[in-house]
Amino acid sequence: MIFSLRLFLFFLSLSMTSGTVTAAPAFKTSIGVGYFYSEGIYLDKDTSTLTSLPLFFKIQKNLTTFKVSSNIYRFDRKDSKTSEIQSSSGWGSSYFSLKQLLKLKTFLHYIDIEGKLNTPASNKADDLGTSKYGFKLSSTAYYWVSKNWLTANIAYRWRNNQLSDTFSAGLGFSRNVLKTFSLGTNLRFEQATQNISKNQLENTFHMTWKAHKKIRYTLYYVKGFKDLKLNWASGLQATYQWY
Repeated sequence: MIFSLRLFLFFLSLSMTSGTVTAAPAFKTSIGVGYFYSEGIYLDKDTSTLTSLPLFFKIQKNLTTFKVSSNIYRFDRKDSKTSEIQSSSGWGSSYFSLKQLLKLKTFLHYIDIEGKLNTPASNKADDLGTSKYGFKLSSTAYYWVSKNWLTANIAYRWRNNQLSDTFSAGLGFSRNVLKTFSLGTNLRFEQATQNISKNQLENTFHMTWKAHKKIRYTLYYVKGFKDLKLNWASGLQATYQWY
């Protein structure tokens, strides 16, 4: 179920605007809380569910962003033969990230570079592969055409645990349907984290509603294709920002 923590972090890392990417005022601060639920199937046909409450705090100065995020989770795995349920819960990994957005005068409109450090979760059983430190380096390119954003992302994650280091890549699309409403999708590939698992391929659909100048909501649905540790997932993210 390592995928699940990465998934909600993906949504914490969304611009939350799904529209224009522009230079911010000198300082912009935002907080967010969400609800995440997913179901999956292991190779031995055991079923699993993960419920979590993702949280984050973000400070942005111009085109530089610093963010701290974590989550409270509950993980259940049901044995396909005995129907016995194994459960774990607690604080998930904490993440500290620094992102620099660069405005370009070339074909691309923007490109960002982000470094993200994760610290161990409170539960050392490592059911979710989160018992040790890790680091991720990523970059996303943004291209604006009409009312649409097209994005391309590449990343490499180093892990100091039983899981393998992995390369990932993704393509995204979002469109402003209304001034306060946008739709989008993102297709993401990541190498297998273990010899017994497969490369992961996931497609994400998301909707963002700007209910107020300072408040916005993002609803998302994720479907896994190749690695059934993720069958499907869904969640809601609420963000409040002030200057």
